Amino acid sequence: MTEEERAAKKDGFTLRGADASAIGHTALDTPPVDSDRPGRSYTDRDGSARGSYPGLKLNRLLRLLVTVPSFGEERTSLHLANGTRTTVRDYCAHMSRVDFEYRDRERVYWGTIRYAKAVDDGAWLNTGSKTEPSIRISNEMLGRLLDHWELDSVEDLAGAAFALWGKIRRGRKAPDKMFLFVESLTTFAIIPDERI
Repeated sequence: MTEEERAAKKDGFTLRGADASAIGHTALDTPPVDSDRPGRSYTDRDGSARGSYPGLKLNRLLRLLVTVPSFGEERTSLHLANGTRTTVRDYCAHMSRVDFEYRDRERVYWGTIRYAKAVDDGAWLNTGSKTEPSIRISNEMLGRLLDHWELDSVEDLAGAAFALWGKIRRGRKAPDKMFLFVESLTTFAIIPDERI
């Protein structure tokens, strides 16, 4: 954890997608302009002091969840672009604790890709047992992901850590199965096994 991240743990982070330009900063309510809090301070048009929490991109959040075992249980604040305030513990759900109660809840779901299988229009990324959700990714996004990480095939994703910022869905054909869909690479991050 960097010095900035340690300092920010007291006040929290603004969660950003993998593409930092996709989600703007989240304003603090009333920090003084000369605050020693990490992040930016600025003045609104009406002259009131404002500021923002330091940004935490999804890929950096994933690295913290994977490399700092206690981070997933932290009460560190997360501030979402829509104004929602939550905590790492409440908003980041490891796949081992996900059940149907999470259906349609937006969260950062994270864990390990156990098995990856290419299909005609993309790939299935399995995260564990039959009760744990599977991830569906399109060919286009899969190609961009493999190129970015210089991986040769979808099978190379097995063992990678992942974080997906989205909602759990229930299958239409298999209503007892949960799924996550990669809708954008902004909301999906991986760290290949050998790079953790």
